[in-house]
Amino acid sequence: MADHDDLSPGVRNALASVEAAAYRDDDLPSINAVLSDPSTSGWLKLALAHALDRDVVDAANDAVVLAALLSRHASDMLAALPRHPGGA
Repeated sequence: MADHDDLSPGVRNALASVEAAAYRDDDLPSINAVLSDPSTSGWLKLALAHALDRDVVDAANDAVVLAALLSRHASDMLAALPRHPGGA
């Protein structure tokens, strides 16, 4: 994680979570498990269902780009939050 000593602990933790958001293959649930899980967001279910109707390579490549863009956006938004005076 980049040096974010001037952020509040909560923002630092959120930023660390965004920066470490990549899953290992053996940590991933199955597609069916994600689609049937009531805690999965409607947006993710819809995006996944649409992706399954596409060419698998194109869908996977687009998902990588989308994940990178959203991760950078989240990092930028968290980094733009007001700084915590005094560091930690």
